Amino acid sequence: MGHNHELWNELHGIVVDSVAEGLLPPEDVRPGVRALDLWSDGVFASMLFWVDPEAAQNAGGQPELGDISFTRADGPWRSMGSAIATEKPWGDFLASVPVGLARCGGSTSGSRDRRDGRTWHKVCLTWMTAGPEVALVRLRDQDGNVRDRSPGRHGFVLLGVTPEDPLTSAYGIGHDGEQLPGEPITLWCAPYDTSFTR
Repeated sequence: MGHNHELWNELHGIVVDSVAEGLLPPEDVRPGVRALDLWSDGVFASMLFWVDPEAAQNAGGQPELGDISFTRADGPWRSMGSAIATEKPWGDFLASVPVGLARCGGSTSGSRDRRDGRTWHKVCLTWMTAGPEVALVRLRDQDGNVRDRSPGRHGFVLLGVTPEDPLTSAYGIGHDGEQLPGEPITLWCAPYDTSFTR
């Protein structure tokens, strides 16, 4: 299914500007498009968007949830790609968000280093929803490192890991500071398979 390439190209500039400022832009970045969450870590960055049917202009006339990813591993920020998934209407989607922290999609982006042509840069992104009872998302990796972050707008959460990152689990933390019931969401990124490339 095709999607609105012009729109997503325009959103590329919004992501780069937002990463440079370290801030999520205003929610309504353009008519029919909501900026939901921004994730960045070192040389990788991505933003999660919601696109209404009128703005998406796709064949099925459906809303889209998607991300755009960037890297600056080999110089200035440049796009690694985008991913979209068609969704139910905005109100229906929000009404169906389950209790706690839940995975609702994800993507993987990779690109070859422009300097040496051999090194690959890869990031694996997970899209999640956090119910209103989730105050924080706690990330705990297998090396024992723990960090917290707040959910984005409307409870959307975008998180990324690279093949160099240890296996990481994401947990919902309630307003009382206690871990909420439910299975953690695993964040992991397999090494880039270069066996079929030259």
